[in-house]
Amino acid sequence: MRASHYADASKVLEDLLKLDPSNYEAWRLRGDALVQLKRYDKALISYDKAIGIAPTQAQAWMSRGEALRLSENFDEALKSYDKATELEPKYAWAWLSRGDILRRLGRNEEALQTYDRAIALEAANAWIWINRAHSLNSLNRSEEALRSLDRAIELQPEGAWGWIIRGDILAQLGKNDDAFKSYVKATEADLTNVWGWVGMTDVLETLGEFEHALQVCDQAIDATPSRGEIWHRKGRYLTQLNRLPDALAAYEKAQKLYAAADDVTSERAALLSVRDIKRRIAEKRSGAKPSFEVQVLREVRSYLQKDPRQDPFKIIKEREQQCNHYFTRPRTIKASDSFITVLRRWNSYTPKLPNREAGKNGGGYFLVWKGRGIVIDPGFDFMDNFDKAGYSIQDIDAVVLTHAHTDHTADLESILCLKYEEGKQLGRFPKIDLFMNLGTMHKFIGWISRLGIVGDIVTLNVGQVIQQPDYGLILRAMQAKHSEIISSDRCVGLVFELQDGSNTSLRLGITSDTSWSTKIQEQYEGCGLLFLHLGSIGENEFDDSIPIRSRKRLYDGEHLGLIGTTRMIKAVAPQLAVISEFGEELGVDRCCIAEVIDSHLDGKRCFTGDIGLKIRLPDLAIHCDICDCFVDHMSAGTLKQRNQVVYYCSSHTTQEILDKQDTGIP
Repeated sequence: MRASHYADASKVLEDLLKLDPSNYEAWRLRGDALVQLKRYDKALISYDKAIGIAPTQAQAWMSRGEALRLSENFDEALKSYDKATELEPKYAWAWLSRGDILRRLGRNEEALQTYDRAIALEAANAWIWINRAHSLNSLNRSEEALRSLDRAIELQPEGAWGWIIRGDILAQLGKNDDAFKSYVKATEADLTNVWGWVGMTDVLETLGEFEHALQVCDQAIDATPSRGEIWHRKGRYLTQLNRLPDALAAYEKAQKLYAAADDVTSERAALLSVRDIKRRIAEKRSGAKPSFEVQVLREVRSYLQKDPRQDPFKIIKEREQQCNHYFTRPRTIKASDSFITVLRRWNSYTPKLPNREAGKNGGGYFLVWKGRGIVIDPGFDFMDNFDKAGYSIQDIDAVVLTHAHTDHTADLESILCLKYEEGKQLGRFPKIDLFMNLGTMHKFIGWISRLGIVGDIVTLNVGQVIQQPDYGLILRAMQAKHSEIISSDRCVGLVFELQDGSNTSLRLGITSDTSWSTKIQEQYEGCGLLFLHLGSIGENEFDDSIPIRSRKRLYDGEHLGLIGTTRMIKAVAPQLAVISEFGEELGVDRCCIAEVIDSHLDGKRCFTGDIGLKIRLPDLAIHCDICDCFVDHMSAGTLKQRNQVVYYCSSHTTQEILDKQDTGIP
């Protein structure tokens, strides 16, 4: 439909709305017409009118998201798609659109999960598989991306786009022959899709076969003569062959076609090329040689302008904006939110061994009480885990550090760096409070004291009671027996007294790294939720020739080990115990430890603490990874799945959990 037709449709709908201003469908369709006319601000007004009339209609939220996407307001577009999926959870296209926005924001892990939600609803939709391949490729999972495209092609063999994206990925992998064959398949499927032809010419350009590329351009022009992109490509190859007058004519033709299509960005790019060729022709006639700087600039611009739809500055700006979108992601936690989530898997140095497979993460914890976000011991990979869990850098209000070992502090610098960049992007610098034991204070004080984003800096000394009314809690620093290089025996454990007015709703204990002793154990009495750092299991722990109460039977003098962990759970008797801080040598065997302990508890529970365990506070409900709900901790279950532990409610069968995890659905 031509622009004039959309303008006519918009006028007819306006007349109708004068007679019936409460007509939901008319407001929505008027918004659709205005989107086609690229009048996005007015389209949003129409969609908001439609939503005001029928707020539970998912289609208006979908269309609103599309207008926001096209106007490059990605964060707000995501909110609209979220609302559409909330209103209509089985709306596959809404999940697809949500995934596309997440991909544009560079949040490809989340995008992939969203595409898989869409596939679960509409597995025969080729577009979902195609867009899923984009995210997989962005995550350097090219083989999986190609398999996803094969599925799309199987579903829609007559479509060109599956072949085109397949060719793009193969070309990135340097498989030029296979890429060329895919682009040929695309043109066979649809002669008028210019991007199949463009892909063929790109491969030939990579191989330096400019004459052959020109032949393909002429074939493409016969098939789709009104597309400026192919004329633009022809100008590039004629320039490479030093046929400047012909190149000028091709660029001028591209410029006219872009103008006719109202493609302002590409028209400007073609105009820059026209001016460049005119200068080259003039230089050739005069015999003047361009300066070194001009030669470099021309070649770099030519490289950056390989896609004729873009100009060099737009390409760079878009990439920069994609990075900066990270900082504009709004706060995800609400004032009513209270939970703690585990964002760590392995302890010690092993997460930083090079060339590891996926799932070899360290990390930390994220505590939220009454809407305030507190990071605890952010070790290796914490920020990656934090981001993949869907949180925003704006969610972090404070960081607590129990000791100076790198696997508990590695990402502190990343957090502070990102908070500083957040301030630059938003034009304001929210303060972040730091609570640190003496060792971490020695380690970081010279640096953090100069940062303008740091608010309160509080030293954690054993026995100290820190009243924090701004956070609605009391923090107690507990003794821990664990050696630090910087400050020997000054490590601390933590007890958070979560306050509801003047009353304590819950005592939350985190032992951090410590060996066991009766004195250590007694500090955590009264904790309803207790996180215990096991470390690993020592050979002596299983040696029955050593008395069970002998200190020689204990693990290593630095961690609780299996005996110390079981003693503390038995003595403290928390409603929920979470065993965390595992050595990687335990592998999936770590899960059986909690399962065995759990089987011996009466009216209480014990879970393995793995990335993704989310516990609502103060009622200790467990988040189900399958259906995104909270369930009483007494009825929650766990399942080992590859590197991770899956937490689920009793409404799911084991096979259902395995099936959904295989598709990547969270």
